[in-house]
Amino acid sequence: MVAHDILAQASAALDHSDLEEALNIAERNLQNPEHQVDAVCVMAAVAYRQDDWARSLLLLERVAEQPNVPSDIDEVLAVLNCLVGRLTDALFHAKVASTRKVGNVLERLFGPEFPKFADAFANIGERPLLRRAKLALRNGMRPAARNLVEQHLSLTNNDIDALDFLSALLEEDGAHEEAIGVLRSVQTLGGQSATLLSRLARSLMATGDRDAALACHDLAMARAPSSIAIHAAALEAWEHHPHAEGRRHQACLESWRKLVMAKIPKVVRPLPPLAAGGRRTVGYLCSNVSDEAVRFMIGRIAARHDRARFNVIGFGSGDLADNANLAFRNSFLRWREISQLDELTLAALVRGEGVDILIDCDGLAAPAHHGLYVRNAARAQLSWLNMPTGAMLPGAHGTLAGSGLPMGPYLLNAERAITAGLPAAANEGTMTFGADVSLADFNPDVALAWSLVLQAHPNALLALRDDGHFSQPKHTANLVELFGNFGVAHRIDIISSSTAEFWSQVDVALAPFPSLPVFTYGEALGAGIPVVIMNTGRAASFAASVRATGHGETMVAGDVNQYVDLAGRWASDLDRLANHRRTGAAAIDASAPFNVDAFVSGLEAHLDGLFAEQPVG
Repeated sequence: MVAHDILAQASAALDHSDLEEALNIAERNLQNPEHQVDAVCVMAAVAYRQDDWARSLLLLERVAEQPNVPSDIDEVLAVLNCLVGRLTDALFHAKVASTRKVGNVLERLFGPEFPKFADAFANIGERPLLRRAKLALRNGMRPAARNLVEQHLSLTNNDIDALDFLSALLEEDGAHEEAIGVLRSVQTLGGQSATLLSRLARSLMATGDRDAALACHDLAMARAPSSIAIHAAALEAWEHHPHAEGRRHQACLESWRKLVMAKIPKVVRPLPPLAAGGRRTVGYLCSNVSDEAVRFMIGRIAARHDRARFNVIGFGSGDLADNANLAFRNSFLRWREISQLDELTLAALVRGEGVDILIDCDGLAAPAHHGLYVRNAARAQLSWLNMPTGAMLPGAHGTLAGSGLPMGPYLLNAERAITAGLPAAANEGTMTFGADVSLADFNPDVALAWSLVLQAHPNALLALRDDGHFSQPKHTANLVELFGNFGVAHRIDIISSSTAEFWSQVDVALAPFPSLPVFTYGEALGAGIPVVIMNTGRAASFAASVRATGHGETMVAGDVNQYVDLAGRWASDLDRLANHRRTGAAAIDASAPFNVDAFVSGLEAHLDGLFAEQPVG
């Protein structure tokens, strides 16, 4: 084959947007030394058309000094270096290109939209791939954001800002093992800052390494003793600890309270007067709610308020049209962007909107606004989600968490993806207990309770849903060790499946404690699967929702002995279990935790009660 014939063939394929055929041409010729350079050039062009500018650049750099390269390779390299923000390299290749007789053999492969050097140079910026990654994340395009920052790091692997951004993405995507590796690289390059220690601690907690996580949080707080954000992150970690009532936890909670209370201004404005007339204005603070299920819950509740009696305003992050705010569209009368506001400005905005009732949905996740309530922003200020167990934001007048609402604090999803049907044990199958538990929520106390349940039922199995972590050798070994201590390791079945597929194989659900994935277990409960839950920690809020369905006595336990007993009662009475699975879902659907109209009606009655005896100002 004549030199550059490969480029002509690939160009014909690329002209028809046939990237796969172009790659096939390159791969067929890659092992032939005579055609290797052209094959790499084709691969670079395909990478560029796939928006992988860094890989395209790196591929061309590998062959740039080889003989018989296309004459316009330096022109293309100059443009690519402009696109990724490498000014010095761009100028070098542009100078080399100016000394050569340049054709357009290679440039043609990159397509008609490939910019000219003059245009690319005029628009060169600093770290454009990282800038595009951050923009993609703001628009809710997480895979694109990760791809772009990884491209940036393939060219500049010691950029601390980019490494930190990638570690945050990995952490939020649940790739905590990878996040730990990246964070340790950042620490090696930039030192152990309090922020990095706090982030590392969160990922360690997510992988189940509680002691190391709390040690990192302690060190972070020691390095930043006046940081509300660092203390809030430590409090969040304690919510996953089975013994969060200890002195370390209480000391952390008190330190956080003191830091927030220290933000009380010298002159505190009085509470806004209660507006005359029957209509109230309710504001929802939801600027940093990361869980999609929680966002949709807030959106459903806000959308169903009685508009004749309540004006509803959302205080959130970004434009309401952003993909990240999809759950909030059509939910609020007005939307206000507050992510960049300090507490003084936010308090003024809330007062200016005439908010009577302000409901905080962010909790620990928005430390920049923890001092808002001490400024008396609204007549009634309520904590709702993501707070330490039993705690409220300083300055709050009440809480909707725990049993703060008669129907519990959660509106659970009634649109079920599963149908429970009859238990397998009713057909002489094996009784299957099931649990969907993260590494952060799986602890020795939970392992003990579940082992006692299995010991009481020698023919039963415990199925654990695997989201990819339990299959890793070190976590599998931890499971075997914990359950092996109680002689039941051989009766643990790890299942990799979707949530719906998993619950369809379970007879009785066992919830972890003190924390649990609320909406996952809500799905099981709504499908007619009994859920045995401990009334402790954050699990107590879900327990309040279970009680509101009428099943408190049969599903909510006060201690481990009762937990084991309740699980045993469901497993031992197959007729009762089968009847509940046949008829329980319909009754649960009508209960307030699953019925949006009933939930909002109860919430509005609770809000009305806040003003029953207050004079109009």
